[in-house]
Amino acid sequence: MSTPKPVFIAAVAAALALPPSALAAPASAATALALAGAAVATPALPAALTPAPAAEEGGVKWFEGTYNGALATAREQETLVLIAFVPDWSEYSRRMLDEVYADSDVGELLGEMVCVKYEGDDLHSRQVSKIYNIETYPSIVFARADGQVEDVIFGFIPIDPLFGEVERIRGGENTVSMFEQVVAEDPDDLERRYALYEKLNNVLAYGRAAEQLDAIRTADPEGETVVGSRLKTQEIWDTIQAASDDPERWDLAPLFTHLESLELDAARFEGWAGLGNFHASYGRMAASRDAFAKAWAHVPDDQVMGWGFNVANWIMENDEGDLSLEHQGFVIELSEKAAARAIALGEPDDEGNPAETGDDYAEWLANRLDQVVRCKFLYGADDERLLAQALETCRRTIELAPENPEYRNRLVMLQARLEPQG
Repeated sequence: MSTPKPVFIAAVAAALALPPSALAAPASAATALALAGAAVATPALPAALTPAPAAEEGGVKWFEGTYNGALATAREQETLVLIAFVPDWSEYSRRMLDEVYADSDVGELLGEMVCVKYEGDDLHSRQVSKIYNIETYPSIVFARADGQVEDVIFGFIPIDPLFGEVERIRGGENTVSMFEQVVAEDPDDLERRYALYEKLNNVLAYGRAAEQLDAIRTADPEGETVVGSRLKTQEIWDTIQAASDDPERWDLAPLFTHLESLELDAARFEGWAGLGNFHASYGRMAASRDAFAKAWAHVPDDQVMGWGFNVANWIMENDEGDLSLEHQGFVIELSEKAAARAIALGEPDDEGNPAETGDDYAEWLANRLDQVVRCKFLYGADDERLLAQALETCRRTIELAPENPEYRNRLVMLQARLEPQG
């Protein structure tokens, strides 16, 4: 089964989890059929798979037996199975074998796991690849003893990052099991179940991911929650896309009507932010700015600082001199409110206790304030009031980060603009 990630859900993931400039749909979550009391089916396995030879001394010791045998051994040893997909026609797969798996430290790191590798393009290798929907090489699947995927690493990974990933997976951090446990603690929490869906989708367990979506729709058929409305919005997207293969011909009017009808602010924010990222991915900058402005009207309190800063940055980076006065004002508002939240982080609480900020807070805050300076410098050329505000803020950034030459250069430019004759 191969189910691509829905366009709108991907755009929402980008809007909520990444800077808008990333415009990618990432995902991370987990799996939980057992939570609802359903038995988790073991993947259909080939009857016998080609044995893999042991590694040369010092590196990974590859299991010399069948895939089914590897699972049986993992059950006996109560450990994970590492399945390395390293076809010999793939340059980076060969590098994984030569530079990573052959390393003695990596061999020791993976010594407690049952390690199986598939280097060929034979029927058995293709069968195992199909079980896990692997189409990217090299890839590493970490599977439980019942064959269910626990996590996946895609692409070439050097030794040091591999150590970190293996320790994370061993520790149950952001793995399928972790998300399953989170859902098991509160099966009625749809955000937790949606996170499980995302993780399963991310590790290509599409069938199990779809079951999580079905469970959400069963719990909220009318889309009255944020998660439920997210799926309703996706259904509208599906209808729009089915009408044409050409995005330029998509009629988005039904989507606009739907987003305006949503009652929950958080749902409206997600919807408009996702639409903004969608427009941006197709280079429709003005339309994306309009959508982001609508999202801003419903922004959750905990998103003001991060989302506001990222969107303002993205708009400035992609400004080709065509921003309307309305959009210029929008960018300034984003940066000012995001900076105000950043300043508040360093203030004492209501009881007078000092804020717990790290050593790099001053430099970090200067960066946030500098965004305000840049906005007002770019879009306040004919407004002495804005330029004077920018000058005052710029002086503050220099106090916070006196070693940064960019801030001093900006101070000089602001002074020149305000006093062109000196």
